Amino acid sequence: MTAVSGLEDMVRVHLLDALLALPSLTNRLKLCEQRRVLDVGSGNGVPALIWALLSSNIRISLVEKSSKKASFLQYACGILNLRNRVTILNRDIKDKKNIGIFDIITSRAFSDCINFLKITTDSAHEESAWLLFTTKKRITEWDANILKADRFMIGEVLDFSSFCSKDRALVWLNKF
Repeated sequence: MTAVSGLEDMVRVHLLDALLALPSLTNRLKLCEQRRVLDVGSGNGVPALIWALLSSNIRISLVEKSSKKASFLQYACGILNLRNRVTILNRDIKDKKNIGIFDIITSRAFSDCINFLKITTDSAHEESAWLLFTTKKRITEWDANILKADRFMIGEVLDFSSFCSKDRALVWLNKF
């Protein structure tokens, strides 16, 4: 689904992101009653399917607007025996259809992070957190005033640059 040039590139670009984020995700989920995660723009299923395989107490919903990619995700969930904990939603998150309330909302591929936060607010409760895979450069470009106007604040930032691409980071955001 996503072009990579070989096994090493696949591990570095896809697998390491998911694996490096998992400890932080599971620590946050320990504080959540439902342990529900929403992955928006799921594409090839990374990181959500990796997390579901490695952590049996997480319930994940993957939202993917491409029918082709959603079909692949359904197939992968069947092969991996994840259908009891992973839900595939073939729809555009921008449609604002009620998809549920989640403890953690994440995305690896949403290009406009500020817009992503606004679009997904309807799927959050007051204690929800957002987990975004991005770059350190992009984080510095976010306008703090826009974040504050929408009542978001940056929490923990994890620097993955020594493991993945040189500018890779994981950022937690919360509402206030």
